[in-house]
Amino acid sequence: MKKCFIIVAIVLGILCAVSFAIFFHYWQQPSVKYLLTMGGYLPVYGISISEERITVNNKTVPLDIYRKKYAHSNTYFVLFHGLTPQAHKHPQLVQMAKSIAFATGMNVIVPKIPEYFIKDATLHDVKQGIRSLYSSIVNAYPGHYRAFGACLSGTVMLSAFTMLPQNIYPEKILLFGPMFQGNTIKGTLFEKYFDVDFLVKLTISSNMSMFNPEEKDLIHKAMMSANMGITDETRMKQILGDRLFRDISIVTIDEEYLKKTGARTLLKNYKAIPNCKYFILHSKTDRIIPFDEGKSLFNFLKGSGTFSEFLGTELLDHVSGRITVKGFVSELKYMKHFFDELFEGDSY
Repeated sequence: MKKCFIIVAIVLGILCAVSFAIFFHYWQQPSVKYLLTMGGYLPVYGISISEERITVNNKTVPLDIYRKKYAHSNTYFVLFHGLTPQAHKHPQLVQMAKSIAFATGMNVIVPKIPEYFIKDATLHDVKQGIRSLYSSIVNAYPGHYRAFGACLSGTVMLSAFTMLPQNIYPEKILLFGPMFQGNTIKGTLFEKYFDVDFLVKLTISSNMSMFNPEEKDLIHKAMMSANMGITDETRMKQILGDRLFRDISIVTIDEEYLKKTGARTLLKNYKAIPNCKYFILHSKTDRIIPFDEGKSLFNFLKGSGTFSEFLGTELLDHVSGRITVKGFVSELKYMKHFFDELFEGDSY
């Protein structure tokens, strides 16, 4: 009997050792570190956050730099926030910055985009602001660059980059839920089967001429009061008033505006698509930009001979950054491959 217990103990010991070895092997891989920490399953540690300021067109702009202690990297990953009142302090963006720095050792820069908070700023103003901001960052912190943008803001980022010289254009770009065709989503956004978040309608309405300056002030105020997660429509109605809330709810989208802001139109401004590696992540349950938009952008880039990777997932969307255990396990191999490619050569 005693001999059996000894054998069992030895077998269990071997299994534990093998399991630990496997875990240790995968834990050393940046993609696994990123996915586990971004999903909240393991903690991030050893990351310093420096609140700094940079001069852009004679104005001071705040930014946060995330660095991994004892890592010596000259590679920078710039994360551009969207239209959110938290700006560069948005909790999901902060978690993403920490996870990338922890997993790879890269320096992660998250700047504030001032133009998003100027109520009279046009789309042109925002694009020009992003372009100047990025150029100033590259000048202040020399090195190799990667960039990230999500949803409509990711598409705006691509547009802002159209005038960048090739020598400072990011070597890699990560896009989450980008818009490709633009005008093709007009019907999709308001079909019954697609439950679009109200923030999308606010964003589109803010650039429409049918609303007067006073109404646009209220629209801007509503956009700036939106919190994380699904937009609270009761709160929006309180800010906008019943009539304006109803008008925005049933507004007809300007097809030409969407067409102009789609990535397909923006990329045509190039004589040749920049020598950059594009990585596109799009949720199949996206409530802001339909899944097919991201897939279409991937096919367009691939057909243009540009390096691009695409990952369609059901794990998360624009209003939820949490990854379920079941979903994580079922899609792990696909996500791991995607982020292996993204982080290749960037581990320090």
